Amino acid sequence: PLQAQTWPIALSGRDVIGLAEPGSGKTFAFILPAIVHVQAHNRPLPAEGPSCLILAPTRELAQQIGQEVTIFRLMAGLRIATVYGGLRVDPWKQRHEELAQAEALTCGVDIVVATPGRLIEVLETGLLTLQRTTFFVLDEADRMLDLGFGSQVKQIASQIRPERQTLMFSATWGHDIQEMAETYCGNPMKIVVNAADIMPGSTEVEQHVLMTEGLDDKNKKLDEIMQRHREQHSDCPKMLIFVERKDTVEILCRLLAQKGYQTTPLHGDLKQDQREHAVRTLQTVLDSVVVATDVAARGLDIKDLRLVVHYDMAITSEFYVHRTGRTGRAGNKGQSFVFFDPRHDSAKA
Repeated sequence: PLQAQTWPIALSGRDVIGLAEPGSGKTFAFILPAIVHVQAHNRPLPAEGPSCLILAPTRELAQQIGQEVTIFRLMAGLRIATVYGGLRVDPWKQRHEELAQAEALTCGVDIVVATPGRLIEVLETGLLTLQRTTFFVLDEADRMLDLGFGSQVKQIASQIRPERQTLMFSATWGHDIQEMAETYCGNPMKIVVNAADIMPGSTEVEQHVLMTEGLDDKNKKLDEIMQRHREQHSDCPKMLIFVERKDTVEILCRLLAQKGYQTTPLHGDLKQDQREHAVRTLQTVLDSVVVATDVAARGLDIKDLRLVVHYDMAITSEFYVHRTGRTGRAGNKGQSFVFFDPRHDSAKA
C-alpha cells in the first residue's frame, strides 16, 4: 500500500512524508522515484557529487538499502556508493571499507546511501559534494532523532540544493518528527499506512503478554514458547528474542545452547562482521535463534520470521512497536510474546 500511494506523488515531483509500520515496503517506495529522478537529469561529473542522497540511521539499514538499490544498478546503468562507519573495533577492516568507499566516490556516483556521521566525515575531507543533489531521502527519521543525529541531518541538509525534492519516512508522528518534516519538506503530501500516526502494533501480529515471577519462571515460559513454536512451524521455526542488556544476550545464548538451540548473539559490542553474520543467519537459516538488543529493533527485513519474544520489556512504546514489527511483515502472520514481571517492569508498562 505504501508503494502504491507514494509512487505517483513522488514521481510528480512533490515532497512526501510516509508514516508506516516496519515491513510496509517503504524501501521500494523511494527507490523507484529515486531512479526515475536520476535518469531524468544529466549525469553529474565525478566532482559534482550525486543526484540522489539516501540517509539511514544505522549501518545495517544503510547496507540493506544499498543492496536493494544495487539490484537496479545494471538495469538502469546507475553508479551507487554506500557510505557508513562504525567499524572502529576492527581498524584494518575499517580502513579497507573507507578506501573502498573513497574509490567509489571519486569515480563518480548517481546515488549515495549513507549514515549521517560517516557522510559528514566524507564531506569534510572533500571526497564528496552535494552541490548537484536534488533528491533527498530520510529513512527512519524517528530513529535518526532517537540516536541523536538531528544536528548532523541539519548540517547535511544545509549543503543540499534548496530546490530539492524530499521524501521522509517514519513509523511515528511525534512532535519532534513533525518539526523535522516542517524543516526539510515543502508542502508535502502525508501518507499514512496502518495508522502509524497512533503507533499501534501490526494487525498481522498476534500479541501476548505473559506475567512472570522471577528469572526461573521467565526461562521456563521461554522454553515452552520455543518448543511450541518449533512444533507448529517445523518448516521454518526461526525466532528473534529481544533483551535489554548486552551481557544478557551472551548469558541467554549460552543457556539456550545448553538446551540444544543453535543461537546467535547480536548487540552493539560485536565486530561488524559478527553482526552481519547474525543478520545473515536469521535471514537464511530456517531454525535460527537470534538473541539481540534493540540494535535489531529497526531496519531489518527478515523473511518468514514468525516469532518475536520480548524477554526483557522494551524501554519505550516506540521500541516495542519496532521490535514487534520484525514479524508479521508484508502481509504474513506472526506472534509476539512480552514477558512482564510486576516487580521489575512496572515502570516500563
